[in-house]
Amino acid sequence: MKTTKAQISTFFLVGLVILFLFFLGFLALNNVDGFGLTQEQITERLVVREQQVSTAVTDCLHLHGTTAFEQIGLQGRLYPKRYIEYEDIQVYDAAKRLVTLPELEREVSFYLREHVPECITNTIDSIKGATIEVEEEQVTTRITDKEVVLEWTQPITIRISTQQLRLERFSSTFPVRLRSLWNASEAITSTYTNQRLINLTHVDTIDATTVIWPYSDGSYILVFEDNQSRLKGMGYAYSFGLEG
Repeated sequence: MKTTKAQISTFFLVGLVILFLFFLGFLALNNVDGFGLTQEQITERLVVREQQVSTAVTDCLHLHGTTAFEQIGLQGRLYPKRYIEYEDIQVYDAAKRLVTLPELEREVSFYLREHVPECITNTIDSIKGATIEVEEEQVTTRITDKEVVLEWTQPITIRISTQQLRLERFSSTFPVRLRSLWNASEAITSTYTNQRLINLTHVDTIDATTVIWPYSDGSYILVFEDNQSRLKGMGYAYSFGLEG
């Protein structure tokens, strides 16, 4: 009798173990992307994930692009080596060395490479139901007369079961007339450096309002207020300094 009870207990335990293993296997299969879906359903889900990834990358690019142009507007460039400082204001000193447009483009691209990848990774990690592989990025900044275009190239593969999609090129455009504002600052800086005179003639051609803050040591901070440019739904202000 004891032997029979022992055998029943053993069979019962073995049955529980088998049932538990089956349950674990079922959970594992459910975690496999595309498990239980038809090919048509996988295709539909893949298209949805593609849109989510595309939106995530574009949003990250726009978010940090906005921050970059805000900073440029406040101090004239992103990484000033020499600036004029008054109280809590730090503005790039254009009189010592005016930043070139290619340099400004490289500064924006460098800033984006520092901040956008982490934003993309964090956002994509929250997208479930697909395997997403992200490769190395390349970024190009193009400053034109009427806008700034950020071009982000990064191969991203989205895979569900045996199907996959590949994204690579993303962009974000800002209606900021940074080239025109920079041209005006170049003309003013050139005249100031050679003649110690602030000539606002060139500013009139771009239809921007100029605010000048003079300081007792002969230095100036100039702000172009440009209502034809838009950032965060408002006009754009571009600042630079002229040391006395």
